[in-house]
Amino acid sequence: MNAVLIVVILFYLGAMAELLAAIARSRDRRRVLLAALAVVFTLVAARALLPVTVVTVWGWVAAVTAYAAVGGLAFLRARQLPWIDPDASRRDLTGSAIWLVVLLALTTPTLRSLL
Repeated sequence: MNAVLIVVILFYLGAMAELLAAIARSRDRRRVLLAALAVVFTLVAARALLPVTVVTVWGWVAAVTAYAAVGGLAFLRARQLPWIDPDASRRDLTGSAIWLVVLLALTTPTLRSLL
């Protein structure tokens, strides 16, 4: 197996585990949104980094399908939560803002490379 494929699979599984944990334990939409965006970055990076073969294409389709199912759960759960937890500290909010900027900064050029 290709080392890039192994790394992409591990990143995807980690991001999906974080999204599932955010769905189960989050007290606000912020964490669910950031976890969902991390999975989107992983899927976009996988599409950009992996060669186009039958195995990688079907693996990517399966990963996107699983993300769509979990994303639906995340949407339903997030509708019940406030946008920001009233008890969230300034440090938590700052960390979330920085993480959002990092994810967007990584995802945007990766998407542009696919064009």
